[in-house]
Amino acid sequence: MDNNEVKKAIDQLHVPDEAVLKAIQQGINRNEQTKSASSTRKWLISGVAAATIIGGTFTSGFISPHMNKVLAQAPLIGDLYKKFGDDMGANLADQHLVTSLNETSTKNGVEVTLTSAYFDGDVVSVTGHVNDEVENGINEKGEVSFDMNFENEKGDSDIWKNGGMTKKINKVNGGYDFQWIITYPYDEFNTNFTLPITIRDINGIKGDWNFDVPLTQRENETIVVNHTENYPKDQTSFTVEKINKANASSTLTYKVFSPYKRDQIDFKKAVDDKGNVLYTFSNTNVLTERKVEGGYIKTIRKPFEKLQKDIKSITLYPAVMDIREEPATHSLNASTFTLKSKRSDLGVHVQDVKQNGNKVVITYVLENFPKRSRSQQEILRQNLGYTLMLVDSVSANKIDLDHAFPPEHHRISRNDVVILNNKTNQFQSTFYLDGDEKIENFSLNKTSFYFDFSMFIEGKEFKPFTIKLPN
Repeated sequence: MDNNEVKKAIDQLHVPDEAVLKAIQQGINRNEQTKSASSTRKWLISGVAAATIIGGTFTSGFISPHMNKVLAQAPLIGDLYKKFGDDMGANLADQHLVTSLNETSTKNGVEVTLTSAYFDGDVVSVTGHVNDEVENGINEKGEVSFDMNFENEKGDSDIWKNGGMTKKINKVNGGYDFQWIITYPYDEFNTNFTLPITIRDINGIKGDWNFDVPLTQRENETIVVNHTENYPKDQTSFTVEKINKANASSTLTYKVFSPYKRDQIDFKKAVDDKGNVLYTFSNTNVLTERKVEGGYIKTIRKPFEKLQKDIKSITLYPAVMDIREEPATHSLNASTFTLKSKRSDLGVHVQDVKQNGNKVVITYVLENFPKRSRSQQEILRQNLGYTLMLVDSVSANKIDLDHAFPPEHHRISRNDVVILNNKTNQFQSTFYLDGDEKIENFSLNKTSFYFDFSMFIEGKEFKPFTIKLPN
């Protein structure tokens, strides 16, 4: 059989890329550990048949294009993840646990190629490249935006978007490299499946770019915990259900009961019995939410570092990260009045309301707000410029947590704020009636002052508790 025939035969072989890479790497590692001829022979014998064929092809003067691609991509994928600042991806690439892709779709001159994917814990990552024709879209040069859905869903109803999505872009020759990082949305893990992806718009350029991405999670172990911790005074409870251990990460699944639907209740950090901090303020994925008697139950999954094998317990630090309440409003038909928070001791005492032509000037004092440094006070001033609003009376009566932002032409949210007295927290806000935002047929008697105390209520920490892990 001549070289051409051998090459043709090799190209027709289907050999898993990762298996080949793993066998080659094992051989290299063994060869570095010993210089003896017997060790070299052991490696040659222990490698899979395809790896042995590759060894023969070096002396024959050619390498199968398929094998050449595998060999070339092993370090390149790891370097790609490093350029995106993705340590998990680089770690998985070093272990050959990243799936190499070569899926290309071209629409309206824009060519998109998906290059790699991995699935670890609840993290799904897809990398790819889009050619520079994308610069013909509506975005500024150097900006690339994707409007996409998963599993043939449409719009924002896509469950894959609930956990948020991180998009990273790097400019390279001929276009842009990108990485999408999304959160696996389901309670139970399917560790081997195909994820359909449809891109409908890139930089305003329309066209369905369709892909089917194979995803496999190599290691997946579930530790059942079922530990409940109650905080009767706060009418809150936590039930830690399970921990899922993957190859480079882990996830914690738990339920939270609270009488408040919109509060963000979470674990600030987790620390194992060796003193290792497993995470601090990492993202959470709300899997389910339902109303029950007395409140709401949310099922949440949270990612953290991979657990060491000898860990016996984990201490969790629960907290209300974000306390939410309905915005407070009061009609401007009175020049002095006081607004009070329902879930804190904060208040706003309005001392004066005046209309001067196209301006409404409101002077007020923030009550029971914590003392702040000069720089913190400046940040507070800037925040007030965006969180205070004038709202017409019709919209003010409809405000709730589900519709906390009044519609256009019924509000003025931008205002210029000055600090009148640092010690007493006295401020003055000026609203412009002829600015970009307007209230139709404006009059003080038909307008309300709007203040959202949720923006300024500090979170609350609960007493930490410890969960024991079964042997």
